[in-house]
Amino acid sequence: TSGGDIRINGINGDLIASTSGGNVKIKANDSKIDASTSGGNISLDYYGLNKGIELSTSGGNITITVPKDFNAYTLMSTSGGRISCELPTTKVVKITSSKFEADLGNGGTKFVAKTSGGDIDLIGR
Repeated sequence: TSGGDIRINGINGDLIASTSGGNVKIKANDSKIDASTSGGNISLDYYGLNKGIELSTSGGNITITVPKDFNAYTLMSTSGGRISCELPTTKVVKITSSKFEADLGNGGTKFVAKTSGGDIDLIGR
C-alpha cells in the first residue's frame, strides 16, 4: 500500500507486506515474513518455529513478541533509538544500544530488524 496501515491477523505461511505511509501489525505462526514501512511502526506477534523474518522501517519503532524458546541468528540495528532484548543469547558478535548481532537460543534461521528512526524491542512470552 502507498498510504495506509497493514493488519494481518493469524497468517501461517509466507508473507511479504510493504507500505510507504503506515503502520504494519502482524500476528503469525510458522511463517516466513518480510515486512517494511517507510513511515510507521512495525509490530509482530509471532508463534512457532522461525522460518525467516525481516522487518524494516525508516521512521518508527519495531516491537516483536516471540516464544521464549525462539531460535535465530539475529541482526538488529537502529541509528536513532535503542535496542532491548529479553531473550537469552549465545554466540554474541556485538551487542550495543544500537546494534545487536547474536544467536537467540540455539541460533538458526536469520531474523533481521532495522530502523533508522526508532527503538527495537524483542520480547519473550
